[in-house]
Amino acid sequence: MASPMILMLLSGAIAALFFLKKKKNTPSAHSRKAFILKNQVSHSRYLPLQARHSFTYPTLSLLLSLGDLEDGGLDLGRGFLFRYGSAFSVCGIVPQSYLMDYKGLLHTSKGLLPIRAKLHAFLEQHGWDIDGITDIWISTMPSFVGYSGINPLTVYYIYKQVQLWIVILEVHNTFGEKYAYVLETGVNEDAERTPGFDHQWTFPRQFHVSPFNDRSGYYRCFINAIPSPSTLGEGLPRPIVKLHLITATEPPQVKLMAIIRASESLPLNSRNLVACLAKAPLALLLTLPRITYEAFFLHYQKRLDIYPRPEPVALLSEVEKHLGDANNPISKGIGGIGGGIGWQEESLLERWTRRHFETFLSRRARHMDITIRLVSSRDSDVDYRIFGKPQIGDMEVTPDLTIYYRSSTFFAIMILAPSPQHGALLAFETERVATASSLHMFIRVFTRSGEEPIHSLVDRALLSCVNFIRRQLLPPEGRTRDAIPSASRNALDEKISLTSLIMVVLLYLSIKLEKVIFWMTKTRFVEGSEPWNSWRRLSTPAKSSDIGSITRE
Repeated sequence: MASPMILMLLSGAIAALFFLKKKKNTPSAHSRKAFILKNQVSHSRYLPLQARHSFTYPTLSLLLSLGDLEDGGLDLGRGFLFRYGSAFSVCGIVPQSYLMDYKGLLHTSKGLLPIRAKLHAFLEQHGWDIDGITDIWISTMPSFVGYSGINPLTVYYIYKQVQLWIVILEVHNTFGEKYAYVLETGVNEDAERTPGFDHQWTFPRQFHVSPFNDRSGYYRCFINAIPSPSTLGEGLPRPIVKLHLITATEPPQVKLMAIIRASESLPLNSRNLVACLAKAPLALLLTLPRITYEAFFLHYQKRLDIYPRPEPVALLSEVEKHLGDANNPISKGIGGIGGGIGWQEESLLERWTRRHFETFLSRRARHMDITIRLVSSRDSDVDYRIFGKPQIGDMEVTPDLTIYYRSSTFFAIMILAPSPQHGALLAFETERVATASSLHMFIRVFTRSGEEPIHSLVDRALLSCVNFIRRQLLPPEGRTRDAIPSASRNALDEKISLTSLIMVVLLYLSIKLEKVIFWMTKTRFVEGSEPWNSWRRLSTPAKSSDIGSITRE
């Protein structure tokens, strides 16, 4: 990111360029389809009492007619000052930053996947009929000089026959993840409405935003309806979105309040945009620093402990049902239907372990003459990976084993596990990052058959080192004779080699390094939830009748 001084100089130069020319600001056909919003953002924390805290800061955002935006009708200064589809402008809207890229959607001639097409695909996937949509507003923070911040909240106002139909809240967190809540007007709205707002919903909180809150509780969302782009008239829209985080306790209490209120609305044109940027050149760049500062204050000054980051809810509700409740579970309730639309990118080590795991499944399925299906929480129904028997014509092969997983942590667990039983206990029960359609078949697949003796002294030494590292992860009681027995070799070690040792060592060191980093920064997690202690929390067989019954098979 460019330095603040450079950005200030750049903003000043642009302001001088446009104002000194005294170019007339002639209204265009699109002048009522785009607005600059000067907002006041306020946050208040009420619970716990010792951590009460409030702050307010100004931001800039845009309210844009999505149809006119994607037609290019809102570009300014020949695309230099404002442009859709490119970060190479002073301000812009980059479609890659929004929603999720669904397979099968048509790209534009510039290779872009339009936001509107992604919005339609998302709604259809979750069961809504998109026929009759006439207008869409998008309220969001634009990129600035090529930099796109985390954009905490983007709001879509979707209209059918010029009436507000659905509001979508696209929420981004600082971990690079995205989630969308869908709120339909007239459906599951609160019986009593707060004065000053046109719509109000209460729905389960499902996405991890603040590390100082678990995922329990409910959001209460208040919005004021704004006219559609085609019926706006001469007024200046000033949208307001207010959120309460309500505890799941009895009686429920308001834990947090956040509100974004447009205090001033200006037509989006060259002069207004340059004037806003000249007055506050860093307004679009300070979101992340502000969030970081407040997190530092709450953790180190207010002494709030951190909850580990859970994976977002699965893209498909059917997959989420199979995965069941995760650690840091979600409260039950209705309303706010939606799902995950963005996940963290895999690290190089995670990608390596996943590919190693998939290679093993492919080889093992052929050897056992079975079909294995691997399903990620971020997969659509066309992304499932099938290993083993090929599909014949239009006949769908019923898998003998389906493995569902939330994150690449599952692959690391299975590679580090001293036995498939250890892996199943940790992944399925303790950490709840995966599950399988058949536990017995899962154990069979990951149990080596036909052990071949190892004659080479080098291979014996490598195997001894690998197994020693794996056993070090177990809690002390897990290394006794009465505990789950360790396998002589992990099934994912196709051949004992230096590569196997390197992979296990890197995974082991990544766990230890995480602990050292948090120790050095004096970061405190909620007691018992420390990420590096997952193997120390390993469940005993008695905690699961299913896994316990086969731990010695």
